[in-house]
Amino acid sequence: MARSARDGATTDRVNALVQASIPTVHNYKDAIALRENSPALRPDTWDAVKAQMSTTTDGSVDSTSTTAEGLTVTVFRKS
Repeated sequence: MARSARDGATTDRVNALVQASIPTVHNYKDAIALRENSPALRPDTWDAVKAQMSTTTDGSVDSTSTTAEGLTVTVFRKS
């Protein structure tokens, strides 16, 4: 069965969207792998979360933890 030019254009657009989404998929996979491999980023209980958090007087919240590999992870959120 022959493909029309329109079908080819649609296929090209779909392929372009798939290609454009590949970096995003890799970024999500990397973020998930980082979280899975870093106990500091996946505390088991609310008490463990609170133990890693502190609030400063300007309203910013920071969390500093050290992974099993010795990597220090610090998160800052400016209010």
